Amino acid sequence: MRIFVAAIVFGLMTAVAYAKDFPPLPEAAPQKADEQAYRDAVKRIPEQKSTSDPWGSVRDTGAANNQNKKPPGSK
Repeated sequence: MRIFVAAIVFGLMTAVAYAKDFPPLPEAAPQKADEQAYRDAVKRIPEQKSTSDPWGSVRDTGAANNQNKKPPGSK
């Protein structure tokens, strides 16, 4: 088992050494074009007109109502 693990470790170390000899990959597109496309896409997102609260109808937001309520079991 130790020999098998040692062989895998040795193989990974040699793979890293060989990978250093390859030239770097050329950039596919200029970075400025990507940034400009991102800015244009962000500008096309519509502004939200109001805040939406999906749980608004479920929870009680009134603090006065919570104080007036009696705990269960009290008379």
